[in-house]
Amino acid sequence: MEVSYILSNYYYDHYLSLSYDDGVPYEDPDFPGVNHEAQRELMAYSEGRFEGYPSREEVRERAQNHSKSIFASYHQLNKIPERHEATIQRRWIKKPRQQRLQILLKNWPDMPVSHRPDFAAFRQEHAVDQHENGSKLRDHFMWPIVNQEDLSGPKLMLLLLNSRGRLAPPAFAVDYEGLWFGKATRGVHPEFLHHHTVIMHGATNAEEYGKLIHWDSHPDAEKWVRTRRQFLPGDALLILEVQERLMKFLVDCCHQILHEIPPDVMISDQYPIQPEPTLKTDSDASGFVSLAVITAEAPYKQPAGLDLRHLLKVLEAKMSAAQDHIWSLREDPAYFSEQFREYLDHREEMLPDTNGKPHPVTQPHRINTLWSRVLLNMVVHAYSNLQSFTILYTKVRMCIHHEESAHNDIDPAKDLPQTYFHALTLFKFYLDQSVMVSLEQLEHSEFASPPLRKFFARMPPPDPYTSDTNVIPRAGVKITGVDKEVMFLIQTLWKDDWGLFIARLPLVVDELERLMQANPKADALISAHVAKILGDIAIIAQCLKQLELYQPWAAQFDETIQSYIEIYRDSWKNMGPDFRQLHDAFLRKEFDEAARLAEPSGGKFTYPYSKRRTKETVDTMRRAEANLDIVWTKIDQIITKNVTGFGDNVSMVFHMFSASRTLRRTPEWVEPIKSDSKAESITKRDLWELNKPLSKLFLDEPAQEPKKFKPEVKAKTKVKTKREQTEPATAEEAKPPAVIAEPEPEATQPTFAVDAKALKVFRTLFFDPEVTSTPGLIPWNDFLYAMAATGFKIEKLYGSVWQFTPTKLNVERSIHFHEPHPMGKIPFETARRHGRRLARAYGWHGANDSRIGNYQHKRACLATLITQNENHNSYHTMEQAKCLYMMKETAYGHGLFAKELIKAGTRIIHEKPILAVSQEETKTKAEYRCVVDQVADLSHSDKQRLMDLYHNDKKLREFSFLQGQPCPGTNLDAGIVLAKFYTNAANITFGGLECGLFTTFCRMNHSCTPNICWVYDEPTGFMEVYAVRDIDKDEEITNSYVEVAISHEARMKELSNWGFTCRCTACEGPDAAKHDERRRRIAQIKGILDIYQDTGKSGDAPKFAETPKTDLEALRLGEESLALLSVEGLIEQLGVMYGLCAKFAKGAGLDDFAEDYEEMEFEILVITTGEYVD
Repeated sequence: MEVSYILSNYYYDHYLSLSYDDGVPYEDPDFPGVNHEAQRELMAYSEGRFEGYPSREEVRERAQNHSKSIFASYHQLNKIPERHEATIQRRWIKKPRQQRLQILLKNWPDMPVSHRPDFAAFRQEHAVDQHENGSKLRDHFMWPIVNQEDLSGPKLMLLLLNSRGRLAPPAFAVDYEGLWFGKATRGVHPEFLHHHTVIMHGATNAEEYGKLIHWDSHPDAEKWVRTRRQFLPGDALLILEVQERLMKFLVDCCHQILHEIPPDVMISDQYPIQPEPTLKTDSDASGFVSLAVITAEAPYKQPAGLDLRHLLKVLEAKMSAAQDHIWSLREDPAYFSEQFREYLDHREEMLPDTNGKPHPVTQPHRINTLWSRVLLNMVVHAYSNLQSFTILYTKVRMCIHHEESAHNDIDPAKDLPQTYFHALTLFKFYLDQSVMVSLEQLEHSEFASPPLRKFFARMPPPDPYTSDTNVIPRAGVKITGVDKEVMFLIQTLWKDDWGLFIARLPLVVDELERLMQANPKADALISAHVAKILGDIAIIAQCLKQLELYQPWAAQFDETIQSYIEIYRDSWKNMGPDFRQLHDAFLRKEFDEAARLAEPSGGKFTYPYSKRRTKETVDTMRRAEANLDIVWTKIDQIITKNVTGFGDNVSMVFHMFSASRTLRRTPEWVEPIKSDSKAESITKRDLWELNKPLSKLFLDEPAQEPKKFKPEVKAKTKVKTKREQTEPATAEEAKPPAVIAEPEPEATQPTFAVDAKALKVFRTLFFDPEVTSTPGLIPWNDFLYAMAATGFKIEKLYGSVWQFTPTKLNVERSIHFHEPHPMGKIPFETARRHGRRLARAYGWHGANDSRIGNYQHKRACLATLITQNENHNSYHTMEQAKCLYMMKETAYGHGLFAKELIKAGTRIIHEKPILAVSQEETKTKAEYRCVVDQVADLSHSDKQRLMDLYHNDKKLREFSFLQGQPCPGTNLDAGIVLAKFYTNAANITFGGLECGLFTTFCRMNHSCTPNICWVYDEPTGFMEVYAVRDIDKDEEITNSYVEVAISHEARMKELSNWGFTCRCTACEGPDAAKHDERRRRIAQIKGILDIYQDTGKSGDAPKFAETPKTDLEALRLGEESLALLSVEGLIEQLGVMYGLCAKFAKGAGLDDFAEDYEEMEFEILVITTGEYVD
């Protein structure tokens, strides 16, 4: 074993030997019925030790027939996308899933239903003897990418058409990798022909592709097979069979999608070749690049190459995260306490035994033993993770160096340069060794984790003093299919034996990630602690997957590692300290004292960072910091005394601790000096005023016991007769250290203009209790939004890990953050640590109001001025405008335009109606008579403004019976007056009014994406118009005449009542079709939710496929609508939907979510109404 506390297991030992201790075939419980004698036969077959299979002539004939058919289909498929790919994409995306399935099943009857049908087929058939004469589900193993779940979606079928139609078949000899699982489980049987090789890599036509040659006819034929650059006949026949059926299937699908075009005309010059259309890929529902999506799309896309530079960024960010984890454990009492409890919660000792009794180690007289085990795991895992990922980072840098040096010598037809090849194989070996650290963590954490604890019990220990535990399934517990699938995949990972060898680590990780993404119940079974471990495993799995892509050389890596295994093992051992020594040192009795100090009960690590600084809060924080320093000093003393190698240059812990990094510590309380100017915030002095070395482990000065902290004792305080361990002995010990590190010169920080939504996030990350009140939780999507606003490229890796790569800073270093699990919101304590990590990585320190930029309103950007009154209660005052508009002639008559930049939330118009009809008046006379009777009372200027208005001819015809008759007391034509009034009046059905004519308000033209919202102020009788987003100078100010969250067809029908055709970007722009699709969906969701609210859960509602049954399901629909409304920029409707989501969240018991949605609704109401709305 390279590391003392990791398991030795088959997955890595297969480099060394395939033997068994007793020679008896082994039955794996995770892969029941897999006869491992058959596995040994499979390995023997790959070396060419079987005889008795098809003749040379039969193999040659079959290979040639396959190849001719493949290239015939390719010549058709290549010409179809060149001419029709845009049409095919458009039609496929528009088709509902059921119509897509009809096309798929017509051309591939009995297509498997689920993703990864080879997995499902194996588990269904169960035993290997069902495969001996060929699996009944052979197609499932041969074509795992062909299934209804994947291909019936809007994207993967199009990617498959694009890749297979644009690249020649030899580029897809990598289809061999897709057959691995079927071969390993005997789901497919490769045939055998001795002393022959089939050419596939490098072929350019049907004659060369699949060409069979004897080893005697070419001097390199045997070498090509041995080095995996070409194929054995059995493997080649499988690949050719896979490609032949797949290519014919794609051609037939194209013919059906373009059904109106005859096949011969479809590829003729009648249809010219078109530029290749783009298809957005790689992103998940969040809109950010997702490694899980990239992985899911990879089998359908053109084969990808090895991207070492991307791996470098991922590993550098992971190495940085490991450093920050250790830093936070030493610096932050709250984080240390949280991690200690997290490790404790995932100990197997916390499981009750089969009799329902607790573990003996949890008894009060032995509890310190449990604390020692927890602290040991926490520290060893932190240090070993840092060591492992730093080694991987250095090795991938070495690979990049050799790649650059050998760039001109890399040719698929040749061997790689030796230095580069061995750098890659060494990197793979180190990946295999490094993942063992995380696999062991997973083994001892997952089944004891709170979400899965109910399924397992612990066998009573034979010896109450042993640390060994035996966990078994709990009897009588109902286990669902999802539960079984999650536990099967996780157990396949941590058992790390034949099961993992058969399935391969990247595949198991991909399947687990897909399951968690697709099924919330599966995701809920993974705790946050386990999700972090899985994230580490997934990063290594992605590195391994990248190496697998490096064909044809990747096939040689394992064989080379086996040849150099002793050298590689020695290299691994020499890469860092011996963690066995560290493990043994922590088993000593003196470590129990450190564990007793580290156990977080009694409030010793209480850290009220979020509270306003007072003497009491400062004393509490300093006490917690002093207690934490005592713990680490004790640990460092044990390491210094008992462990060798940590002070060596190869130790990454040494490099971290010997660097000039200092802990942030709280200075002593100083009574603020009363003056006219505001005193400096104590939290700003926290940054640099009192610093301590991260560790004295590797400094020249000897490690000393830290000064214990004691706050000033107040009068009349009862003095204890027996002092507790953590209290200092004297007041002298409360003084700060004599040597204080000089603060480094503060570098100039970049300034980013962000909107209020992003600013709110950064105020929490860089929280200052002297400036703002205690913040709440940060929704994860808001955190992503804020990071994107400052120029970070965001990529979702596996599990809970997200990578953020700066694009607007003078550094390229990426940083990892974990998505909060399972609630999706970042707690304040975690947000504060995120802020500290950003400060360490990029020198960021805070956020100011002056950084609010002029970003357009994307969702609910609060653009109000917030004033603090004497009682610290915030209230909102809108920016007041005088005259911010001017009138211009447009194609639709006059319109209003901004004279200057108008900020979101600004009041633009404030006017009373010149004519209005009250509801009371309409009770005694006709509504039109109420209008004409008021005209005589208008001033001359109001009459002039009235007659200058446009009128609709349809309205004029409606009142033609009054045309030519004057309004009473005037000479104005009553028919024309009424036509102008009803063409331009606003319907107001509250405040006692029916409708009113506002001569400025009505000058605004229509847009289906308006930039204003209006409200009638009932007490004053004024119509008020507010900007819902920033309106640029000379931009037209637009209103909506009709409901805009509906289809384009419905809007045009309504607008025809005004004789108006809208030509806004939502109606006639380049993305009009996308706008229409989104708005149709918005209207559909609104209708579904209206029915749900009207009928509740009584079952009386009309039944639609998406009709929610619970408030949680309704909330999911509401959140989908929020995303669509945000993209469409429909702010007023967005506010309404936030209110609905708050209601549904409350009904689902998600009070935190409800509170956030209510806050967002309120912020929009502030902008759109100009006042507080309770």
